[in-house]
Formats: sequence, C-alpha cells, structure tokens
Amino acid sequence: MRISFLSILCIAVSAAVSFAFPVFLFAVFRKKYGARIRPALAGAAVFVVFALVLEQILHFFVLRSVRPAETPFLYILYGILMAGIFEESGRFFAFTLMKKRYGECAPVSAALSYGVGHGGIEAILFGGLVMINNLAAAARINAGTIDTLTGRLEGASLARAESQMRALITTPPWHFLMGGLERVSAMGIHIALSVMVFYAVFGKKRFRLFPLAVLLHAMVTIPAAAMQAGILDRILPVEITVFVLAGALVFLARFIHRQCKNDLPQGGAD
Repeated sequence: MRISFLSILCIAVSAAVSFAFPVFLFAVFRKKYGARIRPALAGAAVFVVFALVLEQILHFFVLRSVRPAETPFLYILYGILMAGIFEESGRFFAFTLMKKRYGECAPVSAALSYGVGHGGIEAILFGGLVMINNLAAAARINAGTIDTLTGRLEGASLARAESQMRALITTPPWHFLMGGLERVSAMGIHIALSVMVFYAVFGKKRFRLFPLAVLLHAMVTIPAAAMQAGILDRILPVEITVFVLAGALVFLARFIHRQCKNDLPQGGAD
C-alpha cells in the first residue's frame, strides 16, 4: 500500500504550522510589544522540566498499573488535574524568579513571550517532530524500503511499529491537518494562561488568578483526555471544541489584562 500525495501534503502543512506559528507569534509580539527572547527560552525550559520530567515521573508511579479503559473518568480527572497543576506551577515558578530578578517592573510582554516559548516547544516536540517522523516513514513506505525501519525489530516493538505504519496508511488526509489546528489552539491556551499567572505574581492581590489558571487548564484538557480514555473517538468535534475554548481563554486573558494592567508599576503595562 502507498500513502497518498494528499496525506503527505497534509502532514507537511501540519509540520510547517507547528514550526512556523510560534516563530510568527514571537515576531508579532516583538514588533508590537517589544517581546524578548529570554522569557521565551524560560517558557521552553519550564515546559520541559515540569511537564516532560517531573509530571512524567509522577505518571510512571501512578499510571503504570492503571488501564484507562477500566477507569476512564478517574483517568481523565487525574490527567487534567496533573496537567493543570504541573504546567501552571511551572509558570508561577518562572514568573516568581523573574520578579526576584527584575523587581516589579516586568512588562506583560514577558508573559506573551513566555507563553510562546512554553507553547512553542510543545508544538515543536509533539507537532513538528512527530510530523517530520511521519513524513520520513511515508517516504519509506512509498519507496518500498520500510524494512529499513522495522527489519531489526521483534516482539512488542515490531507489533507497535507495524501498528503505527498501518495507522499512517489508513488515516484520512484531513486528520493530519488536525495536528496543526491543535498546535494553534494550544498556543492560544498557553499564551492566555501565561498572562493570567503573570498577573497572579506581579499584580496586587491577584494570587487567585493562579488557581483559576490551574482550573481552566484542566477544563480545556478534558476533550483530549476523553479521547485518550476512549470516551470520545471523533477528532473533528474535539479539535473544534478545543479551538473554541482557546479563543474564549484568549478573550478572558485580554479582559484580565485590562483589569489588572494598572497594578503594574509605570512602564510595566505595555
């Protein structure tokens, strides 16, 4: 079997969005608000440490004997809460360090830049690199050289690789575009939540925005967690729902900025 040109095109588009959209947003924020690279790098580093290291260590001990199909609602509740707690705690930690170093005068552009870094590294790792891997596999499948990937595998590893190849062949082309849409939604979510946690740290008596960010992060993660647990199986309604939720979060973050920007010292509200 071969992978259609349309599927390859959709994979390439999704990969391009995953790599280019964070760069585009940073360029816009830099031109309009004077965003700087250091908060973006901090966002990327915090995501790696808190979401990919610390959170995964906890998952290793908690989920190694749990089967999502047997306890789907408990699995979803655990997953969404941990995502919210770890990632928003990482944001809070980063902005607290920023406050200790720069005092009260960090502009809100730091939150935008941080959000781009946090969401951007996620887009690259879970969107761009995955799609690049899919492109490489598709090229080998169409060239008839897939044995170069699976020839040395055996047992469970071989079965898993073959399952991934079958999924790549049978997935409708438009499904691959959903990966790009998911990264756009995630970027909006990360930037909006970064603004909220920024004001939780830098605003006057705004700490309540931190637990609000945790709760909202958990809520917007429900559709994806429900798909992982097997409760939902239609990707388009899930991605549209997440996109709408991301838009709502962005509008909420804009409202919070307007309400809280006067809390910042003069020169800090950009």
